[in-house]
Order: sequence, then structure tokens, then C-alpha cells
Amino acid sequence: MLVLRWQSTGGSCADLHTLVPELVVLDDGTVIRTDPDTGSLGQYCQPIPTFTAGRADLAKVRQRLQDYLSTDLSRIDMAHVNGMYDDGLRVLQYAGQDRSRHVVIDDFQAFGSAEMVAAQRRGRAALTATIVDIQQLTPTSAAWTPSVVTVTKPAAWVPRYSSTDAPA
Repeated sequence: MLVLRWQSTGGSCADLHTLVPELVVLDDGTVIRTDPDTGSLGQYCQPIPTFTAGRADLAKVRQRLQDYLSTDLSRIDMAHVNGMYDDGLRVLQYAGQDRSRHVVIDDFQAFGSAEMVAAQRRGRAALTATIVDIQQLTPTSAAWTPSVVTVTKPAAWVPRYSSTDAPA
């Protein structure tokens, strides 16, 4: 079961379902990380990146995530700050102890914009610090190759391509 998934989007990504996550932590302690310097994290017509895998102490990862989630900063709405829906987002998906699914979204393209208020900047700083800490708690070293890859045709609303002329 997925414990944590971290990914970033960009204006050239179809949607959250077409993205390659930057970090995945599973409930058996398996960690899978992408190397964004070797490919794409979801842009059209780009190769997928290489992956590395490792093991994590789940108790420490869950505790660091819970430390963040127990603050008011984790409840600040940071999504679509400037009303632009094709800007990039950073997305943290996680499973609660009861297996419930939750998402925290950060409109990282808007960080320097006047539309982002002080509370949103503090929320972003707290989310960023959490991810940095979790990345340090989830080392990877062994190469990993997915056994299955799904190819998804982009949705019709994608500005760069219509649903009929999406690249093969």
C-alpha cells in the first residue's frame, strides 16, 4: 500500500495521472525515487527517468509526516493561488493510519507572486521542510526498473494538444 507519494507537475503535463512520482514510499518500507536528470517526470514525448530503490524506517517517515500534519500550516490552501490552472503544482499524497487517502497541493509557480499571502508562504516553507526531511529519511541506492508502465492519452482540456492530435 502507498504510504507517501511526492510529485511535481508542469504546464506541459497532461494531469496528475500521467506523472512519474519523484518519491514513493510503500508500507513494506520500500522507497522508489526518480532521477529527474535522466528523463521526464511526465512531459509529453519524453522518456521516463531512471529509478533507484531502497528501504526506509516507516516509523520515522510516518512520524515526520505526522509532525507536519499536526500543524495549522498543513491546512493552508496553497493550490491555484493565482487562478492559473496550467501552472506547476507540487503534490504530496499520503495514506493515514486508517488507510484513508489525503492530498496536499502547493502551487509552486506562484511562490513569488503577489497573490500568495504570507500564510501561504509559511505553509509552503513547512511543506518543503517536510519533504526535505522525508527525502533524507528515505535513502535509495539500488537501480530499480518498473515491471509495468501504463500509457495514457492526454485529456481533451490539455492546452498543448487536443485529444485527437496527442502524440503517439
